[in-house]
Amino acid sequence: MDSDEGRKVQLVGHANFRRVNTLAEKFAVLGFHHLDFWCYDASNTYRRFAHGLGMQLVAKSDQTTGNTTFASYVLRSNNAVFAFTAPYSSKATGTSKTNPAPWYNQEGAKDFICKHGLGVKAVGIQVQDATKAYEAATAAGGIGVTPPHTLEHQGEVGGFACVAEVVLYGDAVLRFVSLHGYSGPFLPNYQPDSSLNESFGIQRYMCAIFVSGWGICLSFEYHVLLW
Repeated sequence: MDSDEGRKVQLVGHANFRRVNTLAEKFAVLGFHHLDFWCYDASNTYRRFAHGLGMQLVAKSDQTTGNTTFASYVLRSNNAVFAFTAPYSSKATGTSKTNPAPWYNQEGAKDFICKHGLGVKAVGIQVQDATKAYEAATAAGGIGVTPPHTLEHQGEVGGFACVAEVVLYGDAVLRFVSLHGYSGPFLPNYQPDSSLNESFGIQRYMCAIFVSGWGICLSFEYHVLLW
């Protein structure tokens, strides 16, 4: 007889109970940070989403802010944050002085958009330490995409952020974001911006579902303000 079959289970009481969970988090996750949609026309796309979902423009990075690599506009509604990012032509002259994503590749972005059209490239989650999250994820078998980058704001806003990415699903990435004293509207080297307030909007993320052949399906909780 197997020795385990004769082993008796003893009750140890609530005070002495210790739970062992092999699926416990390997690093501290604070919550969703943003979804980054890649597209060919960020200016037009963000305006359509803002009007349709009742979201407000809060930040931007484009040629007007010194970024000659891509244009990116950030919408917020309560806890939901969307970024819409589109590449500039690789033939454009000038060097980006305030590029908030030094790892961004224009040709890679164009390939993604040609393949998927408008789509979520990155699911950003805020973690306590992006470097430790990246190391833990890759040590557990995750595929690294973007090693940890320290982003410092070129302006009056203090602090810095750290960003790293691993493969999430297909061509999408899981983007680790940790903020270290940085209190700007989105990420370092995005400039604050604003738009008219709507009377409705998204309250928070409910879930993100990954469907083979389709991509990422999102669910949100809405709120409506009555004036």
